[in-house]
Amino acid sequence: KKVKSSLGPVLAETLLAKLAKWEEGKKFLEKNITATKLATAFHTNPKYISELVRQYRGKKFTKYVNDLRIDHIVELLKTENKFRNYTNEALAVEGGFGSTQIFTRAFKDRVKMSPTTFIDQLENLNP
Repeated sequence: KKVKSSLGPVLAETLLAKLAKWEEGKKFLEKNITATKLATAFHTNPKYISELVRQYRGKKFTKYVNDLRIDHIVELLKTENKFRNYTNEALAVEGGFGSTQIFTRAFKDRVKMSPTTFIDQLENLNP
């Protein structure tokens, strides 16, 4: 079904370019990021940011940001062994999460296992 969009093609293209730069700069790691804060940084409104993410990233804003953060943590765990010794609380802080509970819930949602189980599996594969 076709989604009705209030974003014109020029606005969508402009905001997508800003979003890509924001992703590349890992600005999603900033704590307490919201669609409103991102909209302010992009000189637009939160409704457009939410719509853009929903249309072009296929997710609601919070899930989109959490998934970016979890992907970042997973990459750190795979490539830098020191992070495997971090507590869930420390990993949550590293990923920009406001709480350990939100981090572990988002991790399980994205990776389908707890951070501890994931680290154990990495250790068994690459001791």
